[in-house]
Amino acid sequence: MIPVTNHSGVRITKKDGTRKTFYFDTLLVKDSTINGKKSHFVGVDIKPIKLDDIAKIELQR
Repeated sequence: MIPVTNHSGVRITKKDGTRKTFYFDTLLVKDSTINGKKSHFVGVDIKPIKLDDIAKIELQR
């Protein structure tokens, strides 16, 4: 079990080596993609990431 706060983050590394980091509490898995937000204040969305493109998922506290 991992305690989640509004500061908990997710770092996704894609198979092409690029990375996206965003807040865990904004993560949404829908239609074979992951969406999330880079900021709680501005509400900037990340570009959706296809599940098939993911090499690694890391959680940050």
